[in-house]
Amino acid sequence: MTDNSMANNMNTTAISEKKARKWFFFLLAVSFVTVFIFNYLTPFFNDDYCFMTKLKTAENFGDLFSQQYEEYMEMNGRAILLFFVRLSLYFPTIIFKVANSLIFVIMTLLMYANISNKKKYDIRLMILITLSVWFGSVVPEETIFWQTGACNYLWGAVIILGFITLYRYFIKREKSSVMTAIGMFIFGIFAGWCNENTSGGGIIATLALLVNYRYLEPKVLTNDNTNVSPESGDSGNDKNISLSERKVKPWMISGIAGQLCGFLIMVFAPGYQSRIVTMTENHDGLLGLMARFQKITLVMKNEFFILIAIFIALFIVCLFQGRKLFELRNAILFFVLFVLTSYALILIPEPQVRAYFGAGIYLLIAIAQLFVQIVDNEKYPWCEMVKTIAVTLMSLYFVLLYFDAGASLDRIRRQSNEQVEAINEAISNGNTDVIYVKEIDPSFENPYTYVYTGGLKENPEYWVNIAYCEYFEVGSIVVLPRNAEETEQSE
Repeated sequence: MTDNSMANNMNTTAISEKKARKWFFFLLAVSFVTVFIFNYLTPFFNDDYCFMTKLKTAENFGDLFSQQYEEYMEMNGRAILLFFVRLSLYFPTIIFKVANSLIFVIMTLLMYANISNKKKYDIRLMILITLSVWFGSVVPEETIFWQTGACNYLWGAVIILGFITLYRYFIKREKSSVMTAIGMFIFGIFAGWCNENTSGGGIIATLALLVNYRYLEPKVLTNDNTNVSPESGDSGNDKNISLSERKVKPWMISGIAGQLCGFLIMVFAPGYQSRIVTMTENHDGLLGLMARFQKITLVMKNEFFILIAIFIALFIVCLFQGRKLFELRNAILFFVLFVLTSYALILIPEPQVRAYFGAGIYLLIAIAQLFVQIVDNEKYPWCEMVKTIAVTLMSLYFVLLYFDAGASLDRIRRQSNEQVEAINEAISNGNTDVIYVKEIDPSFENPYTYVYTGGLKENPEYWVNIAYCEYFEVGSIVVLPRNAEETEQSE
């Protein structure tokens, strides 16, 4: 090849990469806008009002810390994420909606960063990851768009994935300094202090990365007889470092130590321990554990069967294409994290389905990894075409679903605002004993609203109704059917 042709190829590659980069960031902008619109259309729900009632007693910003300490001692060990809840409700709502949309985009980027053997700007992969979160995440109405739920699950997943990603990045760059060790310890505390099961999965992930770095990562012999890692990318720092010479750096230990510290601070919180003691079940001992195992397995079937089937199908395709298990270890790692993170909930009586959110994210990463590792060659020339068709059809379905669900969310927002206006109008008229509001139209139900579970109910003694009453300082709130005749407010 002549120098001119080589130069032309390099220029073409540079232009192609520059174009891909522009489309990649355009895709991120579109992702932010789509999530922001749904965030904007989502009103407050149950626990939001509980926190806002408590925040009304805060005289200054410092009181948020004292309230969080009180909850840590009496109710819940997730001090960091619950403080985010207080912080998001303390400031104007629009700040949370912008921040939550950014957090969503950051999470998809972190998922993307944990996929190995990908192109630098793989637009198709990024679309797949983004849509997989929309379609495949656990109860997105509770974990992504509901304000209290998003701070607990979406934000927690980002902190944990962020730590795992940074740990992986530093391993490739052979980082080693006192400040790195201190920083990773502090970051590790945050990552370990998020969710009981997802943080536990994060600890296992970093341990696996450490073992892979020290003992498993394959080496290839270069022309100058230098051992380099094929997974380290264009990292000259790995050169001249044989597998036997790879030493465990202080930051690798301090990061995991930080995770363990944060995790222990969370699970041994006085409030968390007292809450666990008060939870009752029909069975205890070994029979109780077996009952919990069965319930978790049922959730796995109901929430993850399709995703597990997709993972297995892609895994089999990779094996038929000649991929070795060792080559698929990143996908296997995240699938194992999914299983362990899910069944770790056996330690908790009656966990909510939303507690599986982090586990689901691990599974989605595993699927995306296998998607990348299915190769297009002379024997299987159809693979790239099938992958592109699959992502295209997913995109089309998303557009249709998005506009339908978005229209319903807007109607729900308006009717939810009508409920609040009716309450405020009754209060202004002095009618605070019994307040009547209209129900949210059931025909607007869709996968991205929590209103039908976390909103007001017909029973005025329902705990959500009571939470509304405490916030608005009224006696009781009764929900009437949409087609009911206007009812006079009580005197």
